[in-house]
Parts: sequence; structure tokens; C-alpha cells
Amino acid sequence: MTTGLLDSVRVLDVAGEPAAMTGRILADLGAEVVRVEPREGDPLREVPPFVDDTDRSLRFEAWNAGKVSVVADPGDESLDTLLEGAHVVIDTPGWPGTAPSTGTVGLRVPCGFVSHPSGGPVPGRTGERPTSA
Repeated sequence: MTTGLLDSVRVLDVAGEPAAMTGRILADLGAEVVRVEPREGDPLREVPPFVDDTDRSLRFEAWNAGKVSVVADPGDESLDTLLEGAHVVIDTPGWPGTAPSTGTVGLRVPCGFVSHPSGGPVPGRTGERPTSA
């Protein structure tokens, strides 16, 4: 049996779309990544294109592959329990519905994108790059 580099690491992903890639990479490296969605669902589920004439967003499926999905809202006891068991929390500061304020974790990774209004690789076009604090 092959093991990943992060097999013993539990990650709690409460980030918005700008940081979804971070959890996906950690899952690909073997971490157990728990994606926490609000009761109304992740807004990314509504973003086209959709998989083979279904209501499954290709973008949502790509960013969340390898993750376990749970539903919890800020203040839910289940979210506090997840926080207590997490080694890493990924959040997006300022992104609606993210960044739970309770619990103790080993590492909090605030993630997002930095915009480059005119400094992208193509002249005249804006660019973005992922960032982490």
C-alpha cells in the first residue's frame, strides 16, 4: 500500500473559492481534507460548466476531489469538534462564511489570490496568483 506524504494530517477546509486549490493539493499529498460547506451549500456548486448535462459543477468537482464534505455553520457544535481534531485549517480572510473563530489548531493557513492589475504575463491583461501567509 502506498502512503502519501501527509497521511497522518487532518485538514479542515473552510475556505472560499480563492483557496480551494490549497485543500486539493493537500488531499493529493495524502492528507484527510474535510471540506465544510454552509447549510445552503457551497456557491461553487452553481458555477458552470456542468458535468455531462448534470447539475454537478465541473469547477466544484475539480477543486474538491479527494475531500470529504460535511455541512456545518459557524457556531455549530460539530464544527467545534472538527476544529479540535484538525492539524491545519485553511480559510480565506474576508471571504463570506469562512474562518471559524473557535477551537485550537496547530496551523491556520489563510489563503487567497493577489491581483496584479497590469503586471500579468500578457500585456494589457490582469493577472492573479495564489498566495498564503
